[in-house]
Amino acid sequence: MRAVYFNESGGPGVLEVGEVHDPIPEDDEVLIKVAAVGIDTDDLLRTGSITYKLKTDTSPYLGFECSGVVIAIGSKVFTCRIGDKSHTCTFIG
Repeated sequence: MRAVYFNESGGPGVLEVGEVHDPIPEDDEVLIKVAAVGIDTDDLLRTGSITYKLKTDTSPYLGFECSGVVIAIGSKVFTCRIGDKSHTCTFIG
């Protein structure tokens, strides 16, 4: 999977684009094949370019808002199916 991510705090210069491991959804999660993603203020908060307190287990992958198609679902997900179109705003901490 290609992702925009960061490994250290800072401004836009700390952002990287590269290949990362494919995520596996937990029982209550879905996996979306992303067609479009937005990098916005919430993402900048996470990189530390704007002061903001984060939980320590926050994902390093950016893209607070995205749209695409559901390609995998956890065993406790009953509100959508594989192949459904999706738009989401993720919770970042």
